[in-house]
Amino acid sequence: MRSIFIGPTGSEPGQTLATWALATKLKAQRVKVGFFKPYGLLPELGPSTEGSFCDSDATLLQEVLDLAEPAEALCPVVLTENLIAEVSSSHEDRLIEKIEKAFQEISRGKDVVLIMGAKEIFFGGGFSRLSDSLLVKLFDASVLLVDRYQRDNLTLYSLLSLNSFLDGRVKTAILNHVAPDKMDHVQTKVIPFLQDKGLKSVVAIPESPILAALTVFTIADLIDSQILCCSESGGNLIKISPSGPNTWRVPWRFSNRSITRSSWSVWKRRTQGIIWLAESFSPEGKTQAIWSCG
Repeated sequence: MRSIFIGPTGSEPGQTLATWALATKLKAQRVKVGFFKPYGLLPELGPSTEGSFCDSDATLLQEVLDLAEPAEALCPVVLTENLIAEVSSSHEDRLIEKIEKAFQEISRGKDVVLIMGAKEIFFGGGFSRLSDSLLVKLFDASVLLVDRYQRDNLTLYSLLSLNSFLDGRVKTAILNHVAPDKMDHVQTKVIPFLQDKGLKSVVAIPESPILAALTVFTIADLIDSQILCCSESGGNLIKISPSGPNTWRVPWRFSNRSITRSSWSVWKRRTQGIIWLAESFSPEGKTQAIWSCG
């Protein structure tokens, strides 16, 4: 049985989609594929939620691969953000034992197990036994890294330093969200450089406005707002230019500025309300309005 660990080099590079695509491809080739996410993270909910909730990635891959194992085995430890310090100290031994037992269960009878890491490869601290970097070694896994390409120096440093830290276990790297005007440069300069440094399998995936888009419902939820009209079309996609994981560049009628999550909270405090107007990807090009109270 072979283990493949899919990990990110930074925030929101497309790790879930990469895992989904690989799982679908292997399943189509009649490979017996398992999925495992040692731990999932939830928003801060106060007390420990271990075992009480199901990680969304585990739910998705359970459906994609039609897995019989229960969600509790696919993602045995689910924790809130405010419990990272707790996990990295007194509870490590018990949680590691729980993770190892679940992995033995879900890997039984499989040819390949896809292990999906947390949102940060040093989750819990680089020296925590729960960090991705040490779980990779625990499961003796090959590593697939997903990188959100923005600049050469960031990508090169992230991939090469992580490969060194993981003792050369990185077998494949995906450079995701590559802007169209950067694709030729990445393919002719960046990828050959990485291959010369030992990463033999490196692929670049272009930025996609469809994949980066959010539904009207999602945007309304993100900014704690209500849809004023055309709510029946709330599932329509709104174009988002991916300027970074914490920035939205949206073609709103009153502005073409980038809006960060922190600046949005400031705007809300300074206004009684804002009406957002945006055109969706829908064939009718319908304009929808979202009201956000200050």
